[in-house]
Amino acid sequence: MKLPIPCRALLVDMDGVLWRGHTPIPENIEVLKEWSLPKVFLTNNSTKGRARYRDRIRALGIEVDLDHILTSSYAAARWLQKRGYRQAFVVGEEGLVEELEAQGIEVHTDPRWILEEGHRPEAVVVGTDHGLTYEKIWAAQRAITEGAIFVATNSDATYPVESGLAPGAGTILAAVQTAAGRAPHVIMGKPSPILFTQALEILGVRPEEALMIGDRWDTDIVGARKLGIPALWVLTGITQKVEQPPDDPHIYIARTLRDWITQPSL
Repeated sequence: MKLPIPCRALLVDMDGVLWRGHTPIPENIEVLKEWSLPKVFLTNNSTKGRARYRDRIRALGIEVDLDHILTSSYAAARWLQKRGYRQAFVVGEEGLVEELEAQGIEVHTDPRWILEEGHRPEAVVVGTDHGLTYEKIWAAQRAITEGAIFVATNSDATYPVESGLAPGAGTILAAVQTAAGRAPHVIMGKPSPILFTQALEILGVRPEEALMIGDRWDTDIVGARKLGIPALWVLTGITQKVEQPPDDPHIYIARTLRDWITQPSL
């Protein structure tokens, strides 16, 4: 199946494009299965490791290798490892811990390690954490104010689930940032260029030769366009309706990928 525009490779967001919560979005999945172009799947979600995402995408019938999966947790782990950090306190979940440990970083998640035992970690990494407590925020605050590097996986305020929107990592980040009195030293997820540039390197294409497919304006679309990557804004996730289309000929809008194929102009 031919794309409506010339393109050599695809950057594909996951939440809101492949699924909403645990529910697949067949109108997008079936089209992606028919496109034989090389793809990198990327997400700001830090709760699962890359292997879990690979297996979930394969279960949809889309073949993908581990090195074509990029997550904000993996980006954070690589960023810290390359700069020599070897220890971190994490406000986050299994996927973030898994990716950090895979890069040889010693991970602590119990706030008592800081608040009661007095340890001073080299880094604090904040992502989505469904088990967030006051003590975790307090421990992160103390470590940051005592000099730990402050790394955020992403700043998404919400993410799409079957029933609507759920609080995202940005909500947790705001609490830690407010308590610590400073912004993160670095944010890994979109619209930061980190995931986009890594994806382009993996695919071996220039920005203008790729297409970013995403559901979120302020991360997927804005981030892609800042780097000169054309973007398709699908309305299957965060955004359900666009009142005023952006004045950019390299931003395309469609309700679903299937609709884009049959009716390229919304």
